[in-house]
Amino acid sequence: MISITICKTLGDMAKWQSHFAQIRRANLLQSIEYGLSYGQFMGQKPRQAFIEIDGQPAGICQLMEAGVLNNAIHAVIVDRGPLWLDGYGTKDHHIAFWAEFDRLYKRRLGRKRRIFPELTVKEGSAADLENLGFKRLAGPGYQTIWLDLRPDPDVLRSNLKSKWRGPLSKAERSDLEIQWDSDGTSFPTLLNGYVADKGNRGYQGPSPKLLQILARYFSVQKNLLIGRALQGTTTVAAIMILCHGRSATYQTGWTTPAGRAVSAHNLLLWNGMQVMRERKIQDFDLGGVSDGAARAVKTFKEGMGGETVELIGMFN
Repeated sequence: MISITICKTLGDMAKWQSHFAQIRRANLLQSIEYGLSYGQFMGQKPRQAFIEIDGQPAGICQLMEAGVLNNAIHAVIVDRGPLWLDGYGTKDHHIAFWAEFDRLYKRRLGRKRRIFPELTVKEGSAADLENLGFKRLAGPGYQTIWLDLRPDPDVLRSNLKSKWRGPLSKAERSDLEIQWDSDGTSFPTLLNGYVADKGNRGYQGPSPKLLQILARYFSVQKNLLIGRALQGTTTVAAIMILCHGRSATYQTGWTTPAGRAVSAHNLLLWNGMQVMRERKIQDFDLGGVSDGAARAVKTFKEGMGGETVELIGMFN
């Protein structure tokens, strides 16, 4: 017997946060800070829920909702959930969760559903949800790369591919200085560089407005990490990392031609791994990758020696 119960009190929220902090690879999109940020950006309300199986705590999930006319017009979204406590998260548990979700949020006229299960192609398949009545949306499954930060630095370095480790060594021999802050002091520098780089190169990326909101929410508890690589007083590369529970996520970054010449991004990420380890972060989500136009980004991230995972896709 499975149940999904929405948090209603501050005590519930504290308990939910405690569960989140226990879960390995608890992803960014399920964090409360992200829910608040994205909710503000999109005009949605984050809802945190407990999952129980046979009366025992089994997991958590964050939903996003929007509605008008007493929810006659209603949207419900789950991005990369649910998350499971130790001992739970089997394929049968996933299926039971989505069956209960379907019961609570039935497909109907006036309701839009979008779900993006945190279920890899090794753990399940699209058919598991299609058998419950969900319809898979067109497009490839989402891929990301998780890096385990628990090994000693020597092991982490040996896990780097040679084509990644070589540029790192080059950067370490350069005149680069790496600086970090967690209170948002360097965020304007990161954002201005990101806007310029995105405009010059024409790539897809998060809205600058969303980045501003994320920085504001994550800096409250100093879970925002801004790293800058400097040559003298000039910032030649910068990255933004968001910490959530025992995990962290690479959110965005940019590098100038001068930074690329000395492999500044390699040094920022390597140095960032040590900063995260000092914060007891165990897992680093390197962010979405694909085999399309951004294949070079995937190749770069693969060089860090992590595990590539692919989720089963998006449904409604």
